[in-house]
Amino acid sequence: MTNVKFTILALAKKIWPKVSAYALLGVLSALVAVIFKSYIPEELSKIVGSETAGNILTILASSMLAVTTFSLSTMVSAYGAATSNVTPRATRLITEDKTTQNALSTFLGTFLFSLVGIIALNMGLYEGGGRFILFVFTIVTVIFIVVTFIRWVDRLTTLGRVNETNGLIEKAATDAIKRRAHKPTYGCNRFETFPDVLPEWTDLQAESSGYLQYFDAKKISQLAEEHEVDVYVASTPGKYVTKGTLLALFTKKLTSESYREFCKCFTIADQRTFEQDPRFGLCVLAEVASRAMSPAVNDQGTAIDIVVRAGRVLEVYTVERKDEAAEFKRLWVPELCIDDLFQDAFNPVIRDAAASYEVQVRLQKTLVHLGSLGKDYRESAIKYSRIALQYGEAKLFLEEEKEPTEHILNEMMEQEEAFAEYAEQIIFVVRSKEALETPTLSKALAKLKNIQIYYDDFSEIINTLGRRMYVDPDKLPLIIVTNGTLNGIYATSGYNVGTGDMLLRLM
Repeated sequence: MTNVKFTILALAKKIWPKVSAYALLGVLSALVAVIFKSYIPEELSKIVGSETAGNILTILASSMLAVTTFSLSTMVSAYGAATSNVTPRATRLITEDKTTQNALSTFLGTFLFSLVGIIALNMGLYEGGGRFILFVFTIVTVIFIVVTFIRWVDRLTTLGRVNETNGLIEKAATDAIKRRAHKPTYGCNRFETFPDVLPEWTDLQAESSGYLQYFDAKKISQLAEEHEVDVYVASTPGKYVTKGTLLALFTKKLTSESYREFCKCFTIADQRTFEQDPRFGLCVLAEVASRAMSPAVNDQGTAIDIVVRAGRVLEVYTVERKDEAAEFKRLWVPELCIDDLFQDAFNPVIRDAAASYEVQVRLQKTLVHLGSLGKDYRESAIKYSRIALQYGEAKLFLEEEKEPTEHILNEMMEQEEAFAEYAEQIIFVVRSKEALETPTLSKALAKLKNIQIYYDDFSEIINTLGRRMYVDPDKLPLIIVTNGTLNGIYATSGYNVGTGDMLLRLM
């Protein structure tokens, strides 16, 4: 794909080119009758009365203006719903929806067709066969409008809805990662590390800051052959670059003219795109899950749905991946890092859904499935499974031989089997080693052998943690659940009914 083709495809997905094309087609259709009226037999001209087409066009002109206004307001509402309920990054996919674009374009084109037709009729431009041609065009237009309107009404039932928008994101991510799977290195040679850089080498640097959207491998290859130079591409689509960031390395010195030619092969813009950036789709899916698990929403079902969708997208890459022969012999490009894909897809879910048992169960099942797909996936799946399990460490600041510390210890021992599974994630914080010899605590440690022991005098840390987690530090035990990076996700002080069950859910 060349830079020009990439630009055209990107332009074709915008709404205004299609609307403009339909509007122009509407105007031209109305004028065709004027141009070709002399070719229509007189017998056919007499079939259509002078007022027939005019009345229909008047109805169309007034109704299409109202329908177009309604369609625009509906689209704006859908964008707002997607922005607030899903993610602002998904609104672009709604604007690119073909049904929506066709509906708006058809309504506006019909309005202009009717308007031009009415003006031409009143000017007396349609004589004889002209009225017949106009009438035929009008009937065809009415049929086209009816079909478009029915499809548009059906589309309105799902436009901007959470599940539908999530489906659009998944499809965009799947298409992007499938294209990358078919060409893991864009038809170039594969490399993992740069060779030794020699003094005569030239480094191509970004001339502006933004996201690298596209690089024209075909054009770079042509230039490389012309200048007899090997090119090592350092930055691939999706990477954020600043001015001076290394884009590529050339195995010899380049002239200023050839340097500028190579620069034109890299497209840098202020936004990431789905087309050549398979990681972006995964990032957007993860963003939806994070929003779903925010305290204001707390939608576990959506988070689970996103985990499943992300798993399907990642599965596509290993299933569809092909070992391609290098088409561009002088180009060297790094392959996608599997660990980066897992990080984009699951890190936000691991962090923000750490307290959701249901989401974590689905996450672990998804990682188990992905790990079974191959060695490359297995290493990353195990890594992020362990990271997810680390989230939800419980730190208990205990006041031995006093209630309610005794109560929570007894409750943990009553659910010995359940807590034993997460014992490595539990930390008991006590003031001294002597506390370990108290009857209840020593018994609990004997049953839950993998619990970690920390020592602290409680002089400052209790008050600091209590204020930060909005609980009373004077009421012990102080129980804090962290995400494994010392970020608290849950806290309680004293004893509350169901504390033990809550700890199990969080872990």
